[in-house]
Amino acid sequence: MEDQGAEIAQLREWKSQWFPNKGSAVNMKLPGMMQSMKGMSMEKLQSSQGDDFDVMFLDMMIRHHRGALAMAQDAIKKARHPEIVAFSKKVIAQQQEEISTMSRWKKEWKPGTP
Repeated sequence: MEDQGAEIAQLREWKSQWFPNKGSAVNMKLPGMMQSMKGMSMEKLQSSQGDDFDVMFLDMMIRHHRGALAMAQDAIKKARHPEIVAFSKKVIAQQQEEISTMSRWKKEWKPGTP
């Protein structure tokens, strides 16, 4: 979480440096955005617990991370600033590692076992 906070701060700093007069940009059509949100139900997650919560949380986070991969891969192809390309490569490595970890947990954790 600390890494993500630092990443967000870095992105905000670059945006204010490079594009000081641009407003907020939220574009659900960017690669990965719709994919990362598809099928997510925060209400369903909040109302579950135990094994059901764990599985749903992992499924949602894996989907979210795959969306980040798609967005970062697109940025590598299209970005003008080399900092964005380097940042995107780092995001890809981190997200792939986290997806692997969560996928392993999902296989290892069986319902009813600690």
